[in-house]
Amino acid sequence: MTYGQVIIRQNHQSWQNTFTAGYRYEWWKAFDGAKTTEVSGSMVTNDLDDRSEDYFSPKAAITYLYGDNWSFRLSAAKAYRFPSVRELFYGSMDADGYVVNSNPDLKCKDVFSMDFTITRALGDDGRARLSFFHNKEKDSIFSQTNIYTLVKIIRTLMKSGNLVLNSV
Repeated sequence: MTYGQVIIRQNHQSWQNTFTAGYRYEWWKAFDGAKTTEVSGSMVTNDLDDRSEDYFSPKAAITYLYGDNWSFRLSAAKAYRFPSVRELFYGSMDADGYVVNSNPDLKCKDVFSMDFTITRALGDDGRARLSFFHNKEKDSIFSQTNIYTLVKIIRTLMKSGNLVLNSV
């Protein structure tokens, strides 16, 4: 994995802007694999196809601080999650003894995330934070216990928000 980040700040008497940009480059490779299973009392070994993938994941955020009390932050990021060897080839058994089958056709989970957060200082020790999230996913990896097989979900869209009030 390779990664990097740049931060640029701009200050003024009553406000401050901060721009942050970064990236992550990841890769993985599965090779020379085989899976042995029992078939009619005999052990059968099947070679597994070699597989490799690599992705570049950029991120960016801008924060605007106004006075001592207000903060506005907008961020966006692209990210990937590679399926594990267990998810692809070997399966597992859950705590209740159910077999979860593997799925060699799983693709990397592909996510684009955005969030917008407004923060307001409340007195000396308090803070209110209002956040909105927007996430688009492709090829999510999901285990459904009544199917016992890892499945890919082609597309999902999640939108949410939250309000947090803190006081020390």
